[in-house]
Amino acid sequence: MNRTIFLSIILIIALLLPLSVIAKGGTSGGSVVKPIEVTEEARPDCESFATIKERVACRLEFGQEKETTPEPCRVLPVAATCVKYYRDSVPCYEKDGKEKDKCFKDVLQFSKKSVKQQAKFDTKPLQSYMLLVLYDLEERVEEAVEDKELSVEDGAALITDIINLKIKVLERKPATEIRADLQTLKNKWPSEIK
Repeated sequence: MNRTIFLSIILIIALLLPLSVIAKGGTSGGSVVKPIEVTEEARPDCESFATIKERVACRLEFGQEKETTPEPCRVLPVAATCVKYYRDSVPCYEKDGKEKDKCFKDVLQFSKKSVKQQAKFDTKPLQSYMLLVLYDLEERVEEAVEDKELSVEDGAALITDIINLKIKVLERKPATEIRADLQTLKNKWPSEIK
């Protein structure tokens, strides 16, 4: 992928929504999140659902009891590296703004301080950086659902769009396709979510 195009994508995401939410994590799979208190008979196995949207909606409604492979990593022949990025980045989501951004860059071993400088040097960490920024957007949706600013169904639809975008990044789809999906996400983004 052309470095300039990839940099443009990163900048669009950065401008879409600044990084500033504490992570609660989990609707796209991955780490265990605090499950919502329900009787075991009432708790479905979210992993048993056929579609990403159904699994996400289940996790939004019931939480997640066991660690799973994050949804975007499931499309990869070897998911271990993808899963490692998610695990290693968990502490970053406890930070805000510039601290969170610096943490992302440290986790991904950026050799340069800025995304723009890194793009000129090596684009490989930029792909993972983009995934972490998109995950941050998922966290914002989760919080909006939790705060009843968004329905579970609407939250699941937005998170599914974000996951599908992350899958395209992981599959190294053309930048034009990713840029178009970013614009669609931006257009769909509810005003209730900051």
